[in-house]
Amino acid sequence: QEYIKDCFSNLEIEPFADDYYISNKDALISLDFDSNTNNVAAVIKGTDSSKAVYITAHLDHVNGRNNKPLSGAVDNASGIAVLLETAHRLKDITDEKPLDMDVVFVAFNAEELGLIGSQNFFNKYYTKYSQSYNINIDCVAQKNCNNLSMGNDDPNSEALYSAMKDIFDKEK
Repeated sequence: QEYIKDCFSNLEIEPFADDYYISNKDALISLDFDSNTNNVAAVIKGTDSSKAVYITAHLDHVNGRNNKPLSGAVDNASGIAVLLETAHRLKDITDEKPLDMDVVFVAFNAEELGLIGSQNFFNKYYTKYSQSYNINIDCVAQKNCNNLSMGNDDPNSEALYSAMKDIFDKEK
């Protein structure tokens, strides 16, 4: 959490809320869905802060799942790496020209305990934006894995979803 916070801070990306990147950083994780889960969040402000795209990934992992000792590297250090690189590139782009909406980067904790971190975050901030979209990054790469899993449940995102699927299919 501190490493991700430091990355956001070094990129000069603003904390998302409460003037601090880590929500309720002193709280312990518990299975209580109202508990604090130490999510890490930052925002690049756009020209219209009534709308946002959330780029998310989870930072926790289960060690040695399915007899794979490095499973945390795939699930989900790989997602966090993509999230941080995306933050870096978007910061460079938006320093030149702001985007039309806010871009919120969130590293969720307690995903492996039942999506607790993301539920806590969105329960708290659901009404912050009048319109929002979420791109979640999970398990980006794995050796000898030929399957790609994508999903979309929003008709408004169908054009983006189809374009991404076409590119992934073309590039195999």
